[in-house]
Amino acid sequence: MRYLWVEDFGDDSEDQWDKQEVWQEYFDIEDNILLYSLEDALKYLDNYENRSNFDAVLLDIRFPVLSEDSVMTESDIYETYFADIITKNMFEKYSNSDVMKDASSGILLFMALVYRYGYNWNNIAFISANIDDEDLSAVNTLKELMTKVKYEEPLSGREKALYKTRYLDLFSEEGIVEKKLEIIDEKLRIVTCDELISGLTPEKINSEIKKLNTIQEKINSGVPEQKRKGLKYCSVRNQFEMIGLKMPPAFEKPTDESQKKCWLFTEWKDSRLDDVTIAKRIIINMCCILQNNIHGNVSSFLAKQRIYNDEDSTITEETIKQFLQNIIRNVTDFPGLKTQENKLIYAGNIVDTVSSIWESIERPKVNNGISSSYYEFAYYAVMRLTRNWMAHQGIKGIDIQFASFAFLLSMKGIFDVGKFSIKDQNAFRKEEEKLVDFFGYNTVAYQTLDIEEIMHKEYRNTYQNVENAIPQNYSGQMRLPEKEDPFALISALGHSDSCVRERVSVTELYKAFWLCVYFGDKNSRSLKPEDNKNRDIIKILENIYSYQA
Repeated sequence: MRYLWVEDFGDDSEDQWDKQEVWQEYFDIEDNILLYSLEDALKYLDNYENRSNFDAVLLDIRFPVLSEDSVMTESDIYETYFADIITKNMFEKYSNSDVMKDASSGILLFMALVYRYGYNWNNIAFISANIDDEDLSAVNTLKELMTKVKYEEPLSGREKALYKTRYLDLFSEEGIVEKKLEIIDEKLRIVTCDELISGLTPEKINSEIKKLNTIQEKINSGVPEQKRKGLKYCSVRNQFEMIGLKMPPAFEKPTDESQKKCWLFTEWKDSRLDDVTIAKRIIINMCCILQNNIHGNVSSFLAKQRIYNDEDSTITEETIKQFLQNIIRNVTDFPGLKTQENKLIYAGNIVDTVSSIWESIERPKVNNGISSSYYEFAYYAVMRLTRNWMAHQGIKGIDIQFASFAFLLSMKGIFDVGKFSIKDQNAFRKEEEKLVDFFGYNTVAYQTLDIEEIMHKEYRNTYQNVENAIPQNYSGQMRLPEKEDPFALISALGHSDSCVRERVSVTELYKAFWLCVYFGDKNSRSLKPEDNKNRDIIKILENIYSYQA
């Protein structure tokens, strides 16, 4: 994951690099875009293209409102960015630069991200030294150690001693739970250190963490606002919850040199790495590499035969740049919360965009026995079918895995990465490998398959499906090919006269890739399995083989 991180390092420029190195290692956030003020962050977010550069946002609680060289005032910031979101009084409360300990510009940026820019708050977290009151320190330490054990990491001797100390801070007769909260409820008592390290399941550890969360809520609700020291995360969260608004999680900066990793943050980070986030970052990275190589004579970077067949006759530099930018924009724009319905909409938008250019790309010729020409034809066949079906009846079963597959075939069919610099070739192929691994499931070993038998069987089955899709007494234009021609055959399934045109799915498109790599078109002989030596193609075939299941 890549982060937008807003942090001023305590306004200590001499100590910044040391702090940055320690905090990046502690939270494992080396890949980040670092900004230092509220103004810097707002101006960065104003540039829409910048929003594709990160997958999550990390905020300090306190940092300057204005940048060092600003020509704006705090009133300008309010009028430009916050007047439609919050009242002037609330803005002044959180931007109180006269009393820095009472300021909370991080909260202002959080509100701008969610209510001005429509950013998903689930991908925002606070990282700060101004998180909790003292009574919560014991709770968070215990949660941190429990989470480490959940990751099957052993506790050190020092950590075991710390667990026991913090346990007593909560549950002894003079501890926080009984003395301060006046709670005597054995249901809230958590496991001891010995019980924790005895082999508890992750589910059991989660139930123990829930107990600590309950205690944390009771501590929060029992501290009067006037007794809190400064405007910390917890006090702001309480204010938000009073009006029914949720706040993102917060993680404390390391205060002990012996602490090398924040396991609670690791768990949060891992929970953000869903299929959408993974695919988004890979696709954007690949598009950026391609963009960096589109300059001057764009045709020199295109795969042969990839030219427009309309009046323009060639793909212009501007056409390709806009095509890639449209992909980045659609990959960046997730429609609201990550519900299953929204994921399908998102995937469909990507497929529609990556296939859009293929209605203007001419059909390549398949040369007998020349494996590369079979691959080029397979790219064309899948993407042309995808484009035709998306423009008419739609495609069943589109998900983020298929969207990634379609994106990869579209890029391989258009660009000749071998003409890039060695550095960019390696970078692109590294991302390509990640993408193929991402959309692969139930993979098989290519060399273990009887390719010829499987392909002829698949072709016969597809032929039968198309034959059944032709209405009885039909005399229209749809025809079954007389020779092996998978592109024509599968195209017929989506023909306007086909009885199954409304049910065409990604299964047929995965199948089209396999069949076209093997059969080519009606004018070519089959490509012998031993002639298919391209490791990249074989990996794709292995990873989409399960369509037959």
